[in-house]
Amino acid sequence: MRWPADEPWPYCADPLPDGSLGQALLGTAQFYCRDFPMLPFPAGRDLLQVFWCPAVYDGRHHHGYEPIALRLFWRDSTTLNGPDLDQPEPVLVDEEAVPDHACALRPCQVTEYPHSYDAELLGFEPGDDWPELAAGSKIGGWMPWWQSGPTTFPCRDCGTDSVLMLSLHTEEANDGCSCETDETTVGWQFGRDGALNILVCPNDVEHRPTPWID
Repeated sequence: MRWPADEPWPYCADPLPDGSLGQALLGTAQFYCRDFPMLPFPAGRDLLQVFWCPAVYDGRHHHGYEPIALRLFWRDSTTLNGPDLDQPEPVLVDEEAVPDHACALRPCQVTEYPHSYDAELLGFEPGDDWPELAAGSKIGGWMPWWQSGPTTFPCRDCGTDSVLMLSLHTEEANDGCSCETDETTVGWQFGRDGALNILVCPNDVEHRPTPWID
């Protein structure tokens, strides 16, 4: 993970039960503008780093059906001249919450239709032959509703309705269009084999993001 030498590593907002600083945020993914120009990079930034907190408290997944500690870092990669850093070892985590191997994404573009829930709100009458959402992790597209249904997510800083920027799934599609691995799982788990959806403010992506696991 590329990291500025003079910047402290980020930690989860909540201390561990023993009162210690505890769990460091874990680097989940890095996206360069050269590879993923469809991401809403602010002017002068070309690297997005996604961090989240996989800590388990009292036997419960901290990444379950409730907001998790999530940070987005939009950076200018030319300022990161130091060596790549190994992130701190995780503590108090469920092994299913943390991948044990790196995964490189093979991006491709697909035509995606909205979930039948959203289609109804848009005035369509989806039948049994309505196309399914694209499988696996994705940038943009429609919300992959599963346990819940259509709702809005006001920006936590300005109240504007947030939009889906990134969806990371428990399982990837084995279609040559996702993770470079023989497995269909990256190594993490969100909720009950769901997806970690990251929504951002359309007015300013540096406002606090909204995570939603479904």
